[in-house]
Amino acid sequence: MRTTSIIPTIGLGAALTVLGGCAQLGGTADNDEATDSESTAAAEQETEEAEKKAVDVAIAAIPDSSPMSKLRAGMTESQVREIMGREDTRTSYQTGKRWIPKFGRFANDTRRHSLFFNNQGFVVMSYNRYTGQYKLIEVGYEPEAIYD
Repeated sequence: MRTTSIIPTIGLGAALTVLGGCAQLGGTADNDEATDSESTAAAEQETEEAEKKAVDVAIAAIPDSSPMSKLRAGMTESQVREIMGREDTRTSYQTGKRWIPKFGRFANDTRRHSLFFNNQGFVVMSYNRYTGQYKLIEVGYEPEAIYD
C-alpha cells in the first residue's frame, strides 16, 4: 500500500486558485484607480441628477399660484430670495458628512440653511465648498404654516 501526502496537492490547488483569480482581474493598478474615480464621479452625477428630479417632482405638486412653483433645484440663495422675498425664519446646521474622518474635510453638503416663509413653506439650501454658494436641494410646500 502506497501512502501519499495530501498537503502538496492542497498547496498546488490553492496556488492555482490564487493565480486564476489574479488573471481574471486583468488590467493594471493605474487602470483600476482610473476606473474607480470615473465610476465614483459618474455615481455622484447620477445622485445629483436624481436629487434634482426629486425636487422638481415636489415642486410640480405646488399650485401655480404660489411663488414656490417657480423654484428649481440648483438655484442659488439670491435667486430664491428674488422669487420668494426675505425669509421669516432661518436655521443653519452642519450635516453628518462634516464628521466623516478625512472625507468631511473635502466633502460638499457639509452645511445647510433652511429658509422658512410664513404661509408658503420652506426651502433647504446645501453649501458647496468649492463654489462658496448655497444651492436649493429641497422644497416643502406648507400654505398654512407659521414659523416663529
